[in-house]
Amino acid sequence: MTEYYDALETRDPQARQTQLIAAVAAQVDHAIKHAPAWGEILAGVNPPDITSPDAIAALPLTHKSELAERQQAMPPFGGMAACPGEQLKYL
Repeated sequence: MTEYYDALETRDPQARQTQLIAAVAAQVDHAIKHAPAWGEILAGVNPPDITSPDAIAALPLTHKSELAERQQAMPPFGGMAACPGEQLKYL
């Protein structure tokens, strides 16, 4: 058995950071395009501009109280799911 799970665990720290930031930018892009509430919350955010930890830290926060309000206004997920609820599966 190897000491590490996979090569991702031993990659260069700078490469790891760069890849993680790119993953966040891709997730933000997907959320904006496919989930109406996230499109509203993240209005004005340009995913290609997310290139640093500071850019991630500058993303808007969503508070738990806002989630409840959104769910009441647009059940069941408050527009935060990136697909229709009937496509989600319970595992």
